[in-house]
Amino acid sequence: AGEIFEQAKEIVGRIKDERERSWALREIASEMAKAGEFEQAKEVAGRIKDAWLRLEVLGKIASEMAKAGEFEQAKKIAGRIEDAWERSEALRWIASMMAKAGMREEAKEVFEQAIEVAGRIEDARLRSRALSEIAAGMAKAGEFEQAKEIAGRIKDERERSQALGKIVAEMAKAGMKEEAREIFEQAKKIAGRIEDAWLRSEVLGEIAAEMAKAGEFEQAKKIAGR
Repeated sequence: AGEIFEQAKEIVGRIKDERERSWALREIASEMAKAGEFEQAKEVAGRIKDAWLRLEVLGKIASEMAKAGEFEQAKKIAGRIEDAWERSEALRWIASMMAKAGMREEAKEVFEQAIEVAGRIEDARLRSRALSEIAAGMAKAGEFEQAKEIAGRIKDERERSQALGKIVAEMAKAGMKEEAREIFEQAKKIAGRIEDAWLRSEVLGEIAAEMAKAGEFEQAKKIAGR
């Protein structure tokens, strides 16, 4: 693989258009990270002139490092990401991988960092999306109280109802049927307030799908029949 990557870098070096070269380097760095060639991936990422693409690739490298259990290195890479959305996504992924590896306390710390960074996202819709993803990740890690608290901070009704739907599914999987039903009712109510009929139907469908995945078929059918 190393030889192929070297050849790819050599070919990319011949591309005159800076934007095209940045996109090509992005692809190479991403593939290197997937192959576990983290040092090379970082070196290639550093050659990307387009700032947004460079930040996106750093997020991917951090995510792949976390998958490989390289948590400290992954956190260092995440710390280099200037864009709040990309950094919060990278931190959320690292925390999720830590939780999967049984590092529950360490994962909670990183989730907290992700929440703090997400709060700095200027675009309100994107900020809601980031918090929604973090809430879902925390629920998957079994941190239900914190997940609910984060979901409660989400201003966008679509994102909040989707986050609650994912929390419900994880609670149901964990055998917390009664608690899940309470949150399920909240999610339905919030989704029902979405003014756009098409969007409302889409969100209700997503909640129904989450319930079905968790084995709550009667509840899923009730939503689907609305």
